[in-house]
Parts: sequence; C-alpha cells; structure tokens
Amino acid sequence: IRGLPVFSGAVLSADHPIWDQLRTVQDYTQFARRLRGQFSIIVDTGAETLAITDFGCSRPIFYQWDPGRGSYRVSPRLRDLMATSNGSFSKAALYFYATRRGIGIEPFYSDVKGVLPATVTRFQGARVDSTVYLDWGDLLEPKPIAPQMAEERFIEIASEYLGAIYRGASKVGCLLSGGTDSALMAWILRSLGKDVVCLTADYHWARYSEFAEASSHAAALGLRRERVVITLRNHAEAFRGLNGEFQNAPCCHSQSASLLELGKAARREGLGSVVTGDHADALFLGFDRYFRGFPQAFEEYAAEISRLTASQKLDRLYGKPVLTRDREELLSALGCTGKECMEWQEMLYTQDCARMRAWADTVPLPTLQQLDGQVWAGIGWQNIFLPATQTMEDRVEFVS
Repeated sequence: IRGLPVFSGAVLSADHPIWDQLRTVQDYTQFARRLRGQFSIIVDTGAETLAITDFGCSRPIFYQWDPGRGSYRVSPRLRDLMATSNGSFSKAALYFYATRRGIGIEPFYSDVKGVLPATVTRFQGARVDSTVYLDWGDLLEPKPIAPQMAEERFIEIASEYLGAIYRGASKVGCLLSGGTDSALMAWILRSLGKDVVCLTADYHWARYSEFAEASSHAAALGLRRERVVITLRNHAEAFRGLNGEFQNAPCCHSQSASLLELGKAARREGLGSVVTGDHADALFLGFDRYFRGFPQAFEEYAAEISRLTASQKLDRLYGKPVLTRDREELLSALGCTGKECMEWQEMLYTQDCARMRAWADTVPLPTLQQLDGQVWAGIGWQNIFLPATQTMEDRVEFVS
C-alpha cells in the first residue's frame, strides 16, 4: 500500500479484515469504489496479482513482461523493473515531457507500462485485464448548488477525510503559504481539535516569499508556525535527489525542491504527513485560463456561457495542438521529429474531446472544466509532490 487510502473512515492497513473477504475482480471493484484519497495498492495472492490505482493515478503502478518467469512483474517503483528493461525510451513519454513539461501516464521506458487511473487490473500469467471502477458521469452535478450548502458540504467532506487520516494523532502538519487554500486547510485541521504545526517556506528571494502573509494567517488562527528557509543552495542540493535512483522520470518542476525542504522540516517535527492546499485551483476554477475572454461581471459571464454549444465548450477546454520552436528543438535533442509529436498531440486532443463529448451537450462549462482538472489530477501530483516524497523514501506523505 502506497499513500494514504481511506476505507470506512480510517486509513487502510495491510492487516484489515476486508482482505479476507475479497475473492473476485468484482469484489475488488466494489471495494475500490469505497476507497478515498491518494494511493496505489498491489495485492499478490500467489496465483495472481491485482493492482488498484486512485482516480488520478497520483501513485503510479508499473508492470513489465518477464519472459523468464512467464508472467508480469508489478511494482510501485520504476527502479524495481529497470534491471530487466531494454532501456529504450517511450516516444509517448518523451512527447508528453517535451510538450507539457512533465510526465504522463506512460513510463519513460518502452517495455514498461503503467496501470491506468481508477482501475482494478488483474495480472495472471500472460493475461492482463483492467476494470474501470469510476464513472465520472455519476459524480457530475449539472444543477446549481446554493453557496451555503456547497460550503457546508465541502467542510463536511474535507473534515471526514482529514479526520480519518489523522485519527488518533494529536499533532498534525500543514504547509501554510500566503494563500487562501492552505489557510482553509489549517482552519479545518484546527477545527478537528488537532495541534497544528504550520510549515512555511521563506525564500531567499524576497519577491517570491509569502512568509509575511503566512505568518499573519497563522497568527489569526492561533497556530504555531515554523519557518523553513529556502535558498539557492537548497535547490542545488535537491537536484541530485529529485533526479536520482528513486525517481520515475526527470523532475523538472522547481517547486519540488522547496517541497523537499518542507518535507525534511516535517520529519524534524515528527510528522509523517502534511496537508497542502494543492489542487484547489483546478477544483474551484482558480486559474486565469478558466475565465479568459469572458465578461468579468458574474451575470454577464453566466449568460455568455449558457449560450455555448457543445463544440464551443470543448474548444474552451482543449486548445488545438501546436508545436513551438523551443519544444521542437527539445524534441530534436531527444531524437524525435516534430511531425511525430504533432500526430501524438492530435491523438491526445481527440481522446480528450471524445471523453468530454458525452457530457458537453448538457453540462455547463465550469463543471466540464472542473471534471477535466480531476481527470488529470494525478499527473500534476506525479510531477511535483511525488518526486519529493520518493527522494525521502516515502517517509513523508503530502496530502492534497
């Protein structure tokens, strides 16, 4: 078990009695539907191996055919499979890296595959069977919800989840920046009656630091705040670890180096996990791109999006594939051609549009935008938070 899966109001453990009740793939699928959180689970029964991923694949699971054994090798760590890999790169992974500045679902090596999100995948000899356990359509709410009801429901969901993760813990950690999202998480943790330690990055470059704002938030909430100084030296020292043997792919996100220092501070405080405000911008439409080109006044905005056709909504969700000069130069350095990459981008664009088309006629644009953020949630997590966790050999879990 990797990550912190929550089952029946508590963090799932390997000795939970539920494992004795699971026999068939259908049993595992029903079980997976009840799981919450960021996780990957691998069950080896001796006769078969079952792999369960969360809805966004924030914790990847890799598999590779082993001709000597006549079966697949399955692991949550890419390095476990490297001894028998041919070492050749996957073109799809290189295209994703060059065009999206990170990794996708496909691992970096052509003879290693990744288990898809929200699936129960069964490995038995030469057979691989995947069952999707999540239907996004069941979760979409096309009707407006009153703000007060939405607020109460959000607090209820977040409190249930965080309460399950920290059941029995007296001291908990929160990565407190200068923003709204992390301050809200700190407030919810406090409302659970926990001793909250707020860890705040204070950057050597003053124009990037949110230390003053975070200090103000901590004071307003009456919480202890620990300062974690981040300098250029920290970034230089982090580079080797973030691109070392524990990683699944090159780590190219600058935030990961800061997270590594924050994770070390959490360990010094005796914390095995810390809560973040991450992903709120995708869930609650906090990015500028969601509203670019629309009227700023809410009534005018609402009226304009109500007139959008399904095709116009899809155009707002996914821009047509392009290949800039700098990306083409990077692809050339990686031994790939721009033509191949454009074909791959167009295929991905078609797949994204096809996935959303089922709801585009009836669901409003903001809901589609939120859904798209959830579909790709794990990819952002793998690129930013997971490298820091893996550098620390899974001793600190960042909770989104």
